[in-house]
Order: sequence, then structure tokens, then C-alpha cells
Amino acid sequence: MEKEFYLFLQNKALKPRTCQSYINAIKNKISNYLQNEKILAHNHTLFHINDPALLFAIQHGFELSESFRESNIIGHNMYSCALGHYIQFIHSYTKDNPSSIIKEQTALIVRTEGGRRVVVSTLIERNPALRNAAIAIHGTTCLGCGFNFGETYGTYGEGYIEIHHVYPLGKETRYVKTSVATDLIPLCSNCHCMVHHKKDYVLTLNELQMILKSPQSRSSVTYTTGISLSGELLQ
Repeated sequence: MEKEFYLFLQNKALKPRTCQSYINAIKNKISNYLQNEKILAHNHTLFHINDPALLFAIQHGFELSESFRESNIIGHNMYSCALGHYIQFIHSYTKDNPSSIIKEQTALIVRTEGGRRVVVSTLIERNPALRNAAIAIHGTTCLGCGFNFGETYGTYGEGYIEIHHVYPLGKETRYVKTSVATDLIPLCSNCHCMVHHKKDYVLTLNELQMILKSPQSRSSVTYTTGISLSGELLQ
């Protein structure tokens, strides 16, 4: 895919040096970032991913990453330009060769719940700035069951909580800006595991709370407002 991408850049009348700089940016900076975030396997690069929707998810995650934005500014927008060109290339390439899209992206470490939703959610949940902002708004008590690590484990657990990204990703490959107040919520480890327990469904906060109320309410949950495997927000 690297050679095809180079030809694509050449056809856009870019200088050979610029073409090589974009390829190096994808192979090194961008791929290393995804590897460090435990999104991409260490023996793979972004060139192993050719699903346009998945690449759009990665691009959206980068836009919300403060550290990546800073690196991009220092690099004179080299990384965002390289990723943008690669997405254009893949979109054009897969349009002409639809059977070339790798359905099972083996290069990814996270591959459940429809890869693109998980990729963007993982990048956002691990973003320190967004995480801190969510905690500042919602606190560190689980919104599902009310568990607080500090109250149970004392100073050792004080301030710890997991952040869940409620992301209604539909069929469109365009993304809306994440709202810290409504899209990021604190959940304890158990509740966070439970909302993602089914590989083809993600519980809403309301459904999670209903399950926790009583045995009667557990059996009455219809699971019709969460996120399906396809990424569509169910109504």
C-alpha cells in the first residue's frame, strides 16, 4: 500500500521530497502514536489499515488529542496533512477496488463493537485533557452504581475512575465534536465492563441504572436505545 500511496501523491504533482515526508510521517510518528495508545499492533503501521471509516475514526481521535495537536503544530501540520492525503488515497483506492477492504483489521489491537467506534472511543477516553475535564464536571463517583474508589480504598484509590465515551456513531463517516458534559461519563470498572459486555451492543447509562435497580427491572430492560454492532444509535 505504501508504493501505491507514493504514486498517488506523485499524481497530485507533489515533489518527491514531500511525498517521502508524508510516507515517513505515517510510518513513524502517526503509527508510533497509535502503537503507544495500544490501538495498533507494534509490528504494523497505518499502511496496514485500508478501511476508510476506520481511518476517519483515527483522524477524529487525533483532532481531540492535545498532545498530537501540539506535535502537529511543531511539525508544521505535516502529520495531519499526511493522514488527510492517505485517507483521500484509501477512499479513492477502495472505491475502485471495493473487494480490497480488509474486513478484519488484524493490525488493530482493539477489534470489538465495530472497530471504528472503539478506535475513536479509546483515543478519546485516554485523552488526559478530556478525561480531566469530564472528572471536573461529573466527579469520580460511578454514575451507574454510585461506587467511589476513594471511599472504598482510601487515599490509594482517591481520584481514580474510568471514563466511558458515549459515542452515537452512525453510518456516516463524518464526526461531531465530543461534548465533555454529555458524551463522557465516569463509570467504575465493573459498570464499564458491563456496558461493553455484549460485543454487538453497548448499554446506555439509563439501561445500566435500570439493571442495577432490582431483579424486576433487569428483566424489563428492552435494550433498544443503545449502540448496535453497526454503530447505529438505536431509537
